[in-house]
Amino acid sequence: MSRNSQLLRLLQDTQVLTPPRPVLVADPMMHPPAGDGAGRGAFRALAQRLFLALGTDAALRSVLFCSIERRNRLAIISARVAQALATIANLSLCLLDANLRSPTLHEVLARPNRQGLSDFLRQPSDLRGLIQHLDPTNLWFLPAGPPAANVDSLIFSDRMRICLADLRSQFDCVLIQAPPIDSDEEAVWMGRLTDGVILVLEAGVSRRDDAERAKQSFDAAGVKVLGAVLNSHQSPIPEVLERLF
Repeated sequence: MSRNSQLLRLLQDTQVLTPPRPVLVADPMMHPPAGDGAGRGAFRALAQRLFLALGTDAALRSVLFCSIERRNRLAIISARVAQALATIANLSLCLLDANLRSPTLHEVLARPNRQGLSDFLRQPSDLRGLIQHLDPTNLWFLPAGPPAANVDSLIFSDRMRICLADLRSQFDCVLIQAPPIDSDEEAVWMGRLTDGVILVLEAGVSRRDDAERAKQSFDAAGVKVLGAVLNSHQSPIPEVLERLF
């Protein structure tokens, strides 16, 4: 049995949502949007399926995207899904890079990272002044900000709770890029502050045991795993999005 088949067995008895065939597109993904129309259409279809899945529960206001390993395309997937979702939903949407150790979303978005989440967590500041406006007009971005020496204390601080609560009050929906789950308990902690988690798995790379361990960690913490994206290593377009119940 292939490694991908083993990963998918974790998600058995679930509804399989398959976007159009993978299309190779270039990076960076936004400003201006890269790739051909088919590539953008594939992410739009994926975002629509994701939005419809999340829309089954009106209480879902914040979603955490989390990868199993460090070297992955999580930033590309998060950015493109957020942009596509903003074009199809009449919602105000904020994309947050909460990976304070290795921030990458600002690179994908071609945006500055001089100020961001780390500044808000270190000292009282105006959160809205740190948020950048993107295209489409209902999409916003809060970068991770400059490196901080005390990442652990920042992630697990009360100010992180305040930040996410403030974002929920300002925006209809918040999509968050988490630190990889192999780092420590940061992703699980942040998952407890959101309405649910989407795991991003790399085809041919992610190990079944690691994926199962990640799901068990979230389950044990009472964090709802909304689904999993199995991403092709040959293309930044996710091949399979599956819902878990």
